[in-house]
Amino acid sequence: IFREIESLGGEINGFTTYDYTGYTITLPREELNRALEILADAIMNPQFDPEDLEKERDVILGEIRLYQDNPERELSRLFFGNAYIRHPYRYPIIGYEPLLRSLKRDDLAGYYRRVYIPNNIVLTVTGDVDRDALLSKINKEFKEFKKRPYVLRNVPSEPRQLSLRRVEDEYPTKLTRMLLGFKSISIADKDLFALDVLAMILGRGESSRLYRQIYKNKGLVYSIGAFNLTPMDKGIFGIRCTLDNEKIDQAIEAIYSEIDKVKKGEIGIQELDKAKRQVISGYIFSRQTTAGVAHDLAINEVLAGDFDFSKEYVKAVEALNLDDVRNAAKKYLNKEALTIAILNPPVPKKETAKKTEKNTPEIKKIILDNGLTVLLREDSNYPLVSIKAIFSGGVRVETADNNGISNLASRMLLRGTETRSSRVIAEIIESLGGEINTFSGNNSFGISLDILSRDLDEGMEVLADIVANPVFPEDELSLEKELISSQIKTQDDNIFKLAFKALKKILFKAHPYRFDPLGEEESLKAISRRDVAEFYGNFCLPGNMVLTVFGDIKSKSALELIKNKFGRLAPKELIRILPEESALKKSEQSTIYAPKEQTVIMLGFSGVKFRNPARFSFEVLNSILTSSGGRLYQKIREEFGQAYTLGGASVPGVDTGFYYLYVSTTALNLNKIKEIILAEIKDLRTKYVDEKELSAAKAYLAGIQKMNLETNSSLAIKGALDELYGLGFNSYNLYQEKINEVTKEDIMRAAKLYLDINRMAVVVVRPKVNK
Repeated sequence: IFREIESLGGEINGFTTYDYTGYTITLPREELNRALEILADAIMNPQFDPEDLEKERDVILGEIRLYQDNPERELSRLFFGNAYIRHPYRYPIIGYEPLLRSLKRDDLAGYYRRVYIPNNIVLTVTGDVDRDALLSKINKEFKEFKKRPYVLRNVPSEPRQLSLRRVEDEYPTKLTRMLLGFKSISIADKDLFALDVLAMILGRGESSRLYRQIYKNKGLVYSIGAFNLTPMDKGIFGIRCTLDNEKIDQAIEAIYSEIDKVKKGEIGIQELDKAKRQVISGYIFSRQTTAGVAHDLAINEVLAGDFDFSKEYVKAVEALNLDDVRNAAKKYLNKEALTIAILNPPVPKKETAKKTEKNTPEIKKIILDNGLTVLLREDSNYPLVSIKAIFSGGVRVETADNNGISNLASRMLLRGTETRSSRVIAEIIESLGGEINTFSGNNSFGISLDILSRDLDEGMEVLADIVANPVFPEDELSLEKELISSQIKTQDDNIFKLAFKALKKILFKAHPYRFDPLGEEESLKAISRRDVAEFYGNFCLPGNMVLTVFGDIKSKSALELIKNKFGRLAPKELIRILPEESALKKSEQSTIYAPKEQTVIMLGFSGVKFRNPARFSFEVLNSILTSSGGRLYQKIREEFGQAYTLGGASVPGVDTGFYYLYVSTTALNLNKIKEIILAEIKDLRTKYVDEKELSAAKAYLAGIQKMNLETNSSLAIKGALDELYGLGFNSYNLYQEKINEVTKEDIMRAAKLYLDINRMAVVVVRPKVNK
């Protein structure tokens, strides 16, 4: 099924939540009929083959181990297991290992017969389709699917919580994670709207109360946010944060204080209006893709019994007043309904061991007199505008002494200008229902602003001020460095990041690509405000910048606005001297012992530059190896059932690049997994790939590219980066053609040239052996 969907240029996925299971297929509209045939066959005629059952059981057991290696998931498990004492929401969705091992084929078949019936299924199809023809096809494919009796809800009710519950556990991590959750409501409750808005007021964005007071003003946490979970039965109003262990009680009291202020009515009309705008823009943003619309319609029907519920939701939010929000806080955010779950680092004992294809709007390129490259794209399908200001830079221009400065400088852009503080910037953008973020990677850094089109002038005014007049205030710099330091510490919690970081250090001995974008704690500490300002001044140059404005605009007026706001940026010469990087002379391996249940093996090879035509061969090669219907997936996950997850990617760069593969497994099966990977690499170097396999990989990549570039935001950043790297802003239009030109000879040539097992990097992260 996976392979057939991929051969149609699509993706298929499945997922389970507390209340429902979902399956999604996203693919070109021309293949809709075949997709419906595959879906109907899968739903109506499952075989539950005993051999496949054992393979999938091993896969899920691997998932369970990987979940145990994720502190955020462990925190959720700890919280829900104590917040609920009878309702099934107390159980992890993935289940428990002993129960999973005991499940038999008859258990699955019985569950399928009870639940997978037409009167318990919602099917949504969105996109450029013929409604009548679609309904006829659905009726044809599902005509033998007969109704059966079904009891919709038969779960134990949760008794009322009468007092505060607090539970703590240890986990091998460097920071404490805490979740405070108040028992709240179901999606059908009339207080849904007020609680959702309250979550935004308290913990959504940098102008939110918790972020401002608990993080910025008091420095009690490294991150904090609020959410309102409203499933089919009573859910949770929650607050998550990461912090140092010794600040737990202070943080809890500070959170109580902010909640009490809301209960007393200390909410301004501007706060309420900002939250409403966030809801409206969030709704619009979520429906930019056909997949997003399909998901929204299906979930609305399943949970609320009304596929159009989201529209009514927006109207109800708009009608809220200050009393509604205050009353909701008083009604639900009370200590007797509160559960606190805390995941602490272990107490130290000894020193720790080391949209559619038709009518696609064109992109216009304009170079201003000062050298600034502007890309414009008119698309009035949604009242949104996506703006990206991107500069060449990133890890590529860093040294060991200032590693992390590109990321730090980009993050500091939102920390204040000569006329606007960080709080004012956040309040303006969030009050407009917009989102502003900064980013920094291997080759570039920049700012992203997504906003409603009616607010373009105001949004552009703020963005231009940020680009031209940042002040990098000392107090904000200290806070940002603390936050990044906490993120560096928590990277070790992610087994894949741990391996990836080590892999790059083997692959790159001289080039800055060996550095982590976040930096190292030592280099981060050494970076001063002067360093940040100097770095930004060296790279924030109009000739080193691409500005994209895509969406509901008129090009002429947008260009005039840009000239007015950015035309005064002064040009300056950019000087860069970068070290050459040689390919590995021999294979090197690094083994890392970590307090994890799973083992990860990661293999890396020298790769290609952006401008190297072989990058398209690499993408097809990688799809053949690592897609969900690819060779490694089939060999490892389906034939042996030994791995939870696997993948790979070609990472081209401006100066050089690399290719890597990874598999998560168990220490027991590590050598077998490595043998399988090396055997597949050898096959690619010595045997031509099958034409059918080649065609399926190409169709998959073409389909994925269409999905990845479906929104103006994703297309804006793609066009900007391609222009910045010298590929041309419209090179994405040639992607499918270049992929289709790849031959079996190209695949073998790329494998022979780059996938040399005598010159590869190998990193293994495995469980620490307790003595």
